Amino acid sequence: MTKIKVIRNHKPTLAEMQEWVGGPIEIVWLNDTAVLIIDEEGKIKNKPVNAKATIHATRNKAIFNNDWIAGDAILMKRSLLDQ
Repeated sequence: MTKIKVIRNHKPTLAEMQEWVGGPIEIVWLNDTAVLIIDEEGKIKNKPVNAKATIHATRNKAIFNNDWIAGDAILMKRSLLDQ
């Protein structure tokens, strides 16, 4: 079962993000205030579909309707990336 970790106020380190998603990170820009951090190689590694992350990305038009997010993801404020 895949998960979404929600981060509101703490800027995670690159190592923390990579550990949580299980590989090299990719940023999915949802909107002006939020991003998803996912495993860049999630599909290649045949990780399971993350339905909740896919819904977030699809609703925000960050991915095409026939695309999906694979593996665990982090949902966080976009502003935390700039700190």
